[in-house]
Amino acid sequence: MFFWHIGLSISFFRYVFKDFSADLRFLIIGVIMPDIIYISLNLMNFSELYSQIGHTLLFAIFSLIFVMIFTKRNTKLRRNFLLIAIGVFFHLLFDFMWLRQEVLFFPLQFEDKDTSIFNPSTLFIQEVIGLVYLIPKLNSKEKIKRLFNEGII
Repeated sequence: MFFWHIGLSISFFRYVFKDFSADLRFLIIGVIMPDIIYISLNLMNFSELYSQIGHTLLFAIFSLIFVMIFTKRNTKLRRNFLLIAIGVFFHLLFDFMWLRQEVLFFPLQFEDKDTSIFNPSTLFIQEVIGLVYLIPKLNSKEKIKRLFNEGII
C-alpha cells in the first residue's frame, strides 16, 4: 500500500497541521519507513512478529523521543525529523494497526485474533484513493520536480 499511505498522509497532514511549507519528502520517508523495515527484516528471515517492529507503537514513540532529545529546538533539522516521526504515526493510523493489537502493542502479549479486513480488492481501492489525491497534485513534470527538489506540492 504505497500510494494509499503517501496520498492519505499528505492530505491528512495538510488538513490537520495546515502547514503548506513543510518539506513533504520527510513525511513520505516516515510514512514508508515501517514497510521498509518490514520488508528488510523479512528478507533477513526474522519471525513474523519481529519483522513488524516498525509497525509497533513502541517504534513510533521512540522515533519521536529520539528526535526530541537529539535535535536542537527551533531548527530546520528538528522540524524535518519531526515530519518523519509524524509519518510513522500516520502509517500506523492508516494501516489500521489497532486491529492487530499483538503487533501494535509489542512486546506486550495479546491474543492473536484474525481481524484482517484486507483482501486484494480492499487494497486496490485504497491504492486508488491515494492515487486520486496524488494525480491532480502531481500532474506535470514541474510539480513532480518541485516535490523531489523542494518537498512542496
